[in-house]
Amino acid sequence: MLQSHLIPLKINHVKMCFLKPHNARHSYPFQKKLSIMSEFQVELASIKDADLIARFNIAMAKETEDLELDPTAAIAAAKRILENEAFGKCYLIKKEESIGGSLILMYEFSDWKNKLYKWIQSVYVAPEYRNKGVFKTLFQQLLKIEVEQVKDTDMECAAIRLYVDHNNVRAKRVYEKLGMKLSHYQLYEMNFS
Repeated sequence: MLQSHLIPLKINHVKMCFLKPHNARHSYPFQKKLSIMSEFQVELASIKDADLIARFNIAMAKETEDLELDPTAAIAAAKRILENEAFGKCYLIKKEESIGGSLILMYEFSDWKNKLYKWIQSVYVAPEYRNKGVFKTLFQQLLKIEVEQVKDTDMECAAIRLYVDHNNVRAKRVYEKLGMKLSHYQLYEMNFS
């Protein structure tokens, strides 16, 4: 079982510095001074958060793709991720005791790079926390934890990736503002459920 790990995040005029790979011809985004005022905290979710994560996933699926998720399956999936870190991790963003959103990160091993691709699987920000920099804060902290702090370990990150519905223009703009670029890959699938 995962232990909840609180990471205080009170940022005021922080200079974000990201490591540049030795052989890279370009720099990571955010190598400029950022002016952020935030009293949000990012923490690793624990099994006690499974119902909340499931509710967030159900709301996100309905809102972004007009899909109805099976609540029993959503709770079971949240518990499975939280009980088995090999699948990934779930981060929560909080202000005091109120949870404003969540992000599930899944791992894919690259046999070409001997590193991990870290996929942002599900992102949800509660309506009352939107347009307040919650996702930006969560994403920046994710980069710090999942890219910088694991350099030269077996959890080293090759890239942060995500997929987004073609029609979710608002989300695409947010991801691009944060420095993400459209990949040259297209996603194919054979759906079994």
